[in-house]
Amino acid sequence: MLKALPDDIQRHIGSFLMVQGCLNLELSIEKRLFSMDHYKRLLYKEDYNHTYKFAKRDVFIETCRLGQAVYSTVRVALRHFVIRHKNNVSTREANRNAFEAMQAKESKVLMRRLEMIGFNSEYLL
Repeated sequence: MLKALPDDIQRHIGSFLMVQGCLNLELSIEKRLFSMDHYKRLLYKEDYNHTYKFAKRDVFIETCRLGQAVYSTVRVALRHFVIRHKNNVSTREANRNAFEAMQAKESKVLMRRLEMIGFNSEYLL
């Protein structure tokens, strides 16, 4: 059905889809709609969500670009916080950076808790 539509209509439909959806559309109609550089530019600023596992808990990180700034919302069991990335990176890379920042923060909190109950930090390292 979509194969019968003109190219400009197919491109217009593809412009409303995310990159993965547009690539799936290209596969279904067996025709290239946009160049690979176009998809790379879209992927650089497209919103990205990912669920990581950390200490047997799910960590959901949602990253989006608002204007020139990139924000990541990190949700861990019963709490969440927002990170504003200062460097200009893609949303996928910012998502990974947010997870690494969350890991470092959680490790420091765990170390402080163990110090409070009597363990020294030199035994932990």
